[in-house]
Amino acid sequence: MDGMKKVEDLEKTLFNLKMQANSLTIGIRDVEKELQDLKRACGYYSQSVPRPVQQVQQPASPQPIQSNIQQPVKSQNGSSTESWIGKILMGVFASLLVFIALITFARLIMPYITEAVKIVLMFVASIAMTVTGYVLNKKKPKNTFFAALLACGTACVYLSIVVTKVHFGAISPIIMYILLAAWAGVILLLGRERDDWLFFVIGNLGYLVSSMFATKLPEESLIIPMLIYLFVVAAAYQIAFWKNNIRRSIQTIVNAASLLIFEVSVIGDHNGLLATNIVVAVTLTVILIQYIIYLFADLKEFRARHFAIASINLLFFLIAFITYGLSNEVSAMVVVLTLIGLGALMELANILLRVKGIKNDEAVVNAVFSAFLFVVAAALSAINSQIIYDYGILMLCFALIAVYGMIRKDMVFKAQGWAIVVYCMVLGVSVDSGNIFEFVAIGIAIAAFAAEAFVFNNSVIFKILSYLQLLMWIMRLGYLAIENTTLVDYKEYFFFGAILVIAVVNATLKFVRFYVTLGKENDRLLHLTLDVINVAVMAGCMTQMSFTEIGVLKAFYMCLLVLLACLNFPVGENATQARMIYTGLKFGVILFYSLTVYNTPDFIISVCMILFAVICIIIGFRYRNTAKSLRIFGLVLTILFVVKFIVVDISFDSSVTKALSFLAAGILCFGISAIYNHFEKQGQNAG
Repeated sequence: MDGMKKVEDLEKTLFNLKMQANSLTIGIRDVEKELQDLKRACGYYSQSVPRPVQQVQQPASPQPIQSNIQQPVKSQNGSSTESWIGKILMGVFASLLVFIALITFARLIMPYITEAVKIVLMFVASIAMTVTGYVLNKKKPKNTFFAALLACGTACVYLSIVVTKVHFGAISPIIMYILLAAWAGVILLLGRERDDWLFFVIGNLGYLVSSMFATKLPEESLIIPMLIYLFVVAAAYQIAFWKNNIRRSIQTIVNAASLLIFEVSVIGDHNGLLATNIVVAVTLTVILIQYIIYLFADLKEFRARHFAIASINLLFFLIAFITYGLSNEVSAMVVVLTLIGLGALMELANILLRVKGIKNDEAVVNAVFSAFLFVVAAALSAINSQIIYDYGILMLCFALIAVYGMIRKDMVFKAQGWAIVVYCMVLGVSVDSGNIFEFVAIGIAIAAFAAEAFVFNNSVIFKILSYLQLLMWIMRLGYLAIENTTLVDYKEYFFFGAILVIAVVNATLKFVRFYVTLGKENDRLLHLTLDVINVAVMAGCMTQMSFTEIGVLKAFYMCLLVLLACLNFPVGENATQARMIYTGLKFGVILFYSLTVYNTPDFIISVCMILFAVICIIIGFRYRNTAKSLRIFGLVLTILFVVKFIVVDISFDSSVTKALSFLAAGILCFGISAIYNHFEKQGQNAG
């Protein structure tokens, strides 16, 4: 009997050892898989192949034991969308639905039980769910249902704490936040133990909700303890999730959002108190530090999310600052300097990034963001007539951005700087910032044109834009001279002076090789710009000739008009068919308009135009190869004014002058006929 008993004991021992071996095999595989997932989630997963785990020989008997062993199945990447929805989102939904179920159930039984019983039931149910989920999840950590049950239980504990204070009023705010801090610590430990996104999400949801419950604090003495609670939890969460880059980044946003919510609520309820000002200072400081860290983070390691997180922190900072500013009437100068400081930080980061060679789309976005901050600051400064704007100081500072862009040959900074400067110029004129501002703007315009046209001379577009800006300020100077002069009778002379300056500057540029850029001769766009401005000045002269009643000024305008028309005279290689016909039309219009302005009789105008047509025909025969179009133009012009003579100008009075005009016109027509016959006989008619 003793031998049989010993055999049974040995068989039982052997059976237990085989079970333990199987459990160890499964445990080793689970730990190995969990280690791989942890490395992958933490971002430093090694590419080396892990050493294979030595397989333990499966026992041959008993058969039921082997059949009950569940072999682990390799899963797909845990970061896939399907896995994320199944493990995390469904767990969050489960927590939410259980919350709703508990609240609904509590509403049904609430009339029949006392408040103390309600509180006890809430905590008992929540803690029971938490403990059950923890025990089951501990046994089977890969089972996502048990993890969701644990998360749901912890969320119910959080809800029980909040409801006990908010609804029942059974505990003081200090006790509530002590319990919430303890709850946050538990969540922190659970999250680190499992490295699970589910606990990360639930913990931060509880953190955000707790900051929302900070509204309507009954006493000022609770403000600082609440701030300490938020700050400690934020620091704990930030440290706990520091190793994971994504969670670390998200945590900074959650921390900033929680502080912002608390600051806004405290300002609304306890504005003007010392504790409130401390909350504002801490909130702005923390958010600003996070903004700076992520703004310059790309200098160490470029990641696309850095700029997004920095932008979110910037938005939070502006909301916090504006909320405080509107409630406490912060001076406009403080607001302006704050906006300029934020923009300057972004500008500095952009400069360092581009110097380092990180030239990507974010540089342009950075420039747009900082330009927006600068523009808003300039608008506030201009509207409030601050000295830094009215004296042009702010505009000079913005011009330095363009100067840096020109020196570095960086189009981003050059375009950004000049865009802001032009905006400031227009804004300053519209709000009438004063003469000092006007003279500073003119100086900047002259310097910009000189730099773009002659010093750097590397961009056709910026040469044209700086030139147009200079012309606009020359006209602005003329306007100021007209408006401020006490010599009323000489205002028209000042206007002529402004047109004369523009005409001289434009004509001078034609002779100083303004159209040469980066060694490229005869840039068509620059030539076209100078020609268009020349035509515009000529049109201005013609307009003023008809408006002015001063004979001397009318003569001055006519002389300037003729001189400007001669600038593009077709000589040498410029003597093309198109330029010849353009010159003929131009001088024909000038002659006809000048005679009309001086109220010349119609028949005299006709004779003069026919004489001009004869000159065109003679030049057309003289330069047969390039001026055929001019010759035809002269012939057509003669026919038109002969018809005008016969149809319009003829009358039956006996004016000797009119008779002589008809005679002169007839002689000119005979002359044209003789010219054509002469060249036809010599075979020199070009057709």
